[in-house]
Amino acid sequence: MIGGTPLSVTWFRSPDFLGDYGTTFLVETSITLVNPWTPAALGVGAGFVEITGANVKYTFPVGTKNFVRLKVLTP
Repeated sequence: MIGGTPLSVTWFRSPDFLGDYGTTFLVETSITLVNPWTPAALGVGAGFVEITGANVKYTFPVGTKNFVRLKVLTP
């Protein structure tokens, strides 16, 4: 958290990409850069993945030190 604002990361999808969350791409988190990586669920707020238009956003829960990655499952 910086100045009371939770940290987040946003990936921008191409408008031509029509994939679905969980089947063609997935956001995963880990407390280390090795296994286990845990899929993040769709939802609103910290710890969830929010998809708005072509934006895929993950907001880190307050007080956590996690790594996050966007995993593409199919082309």
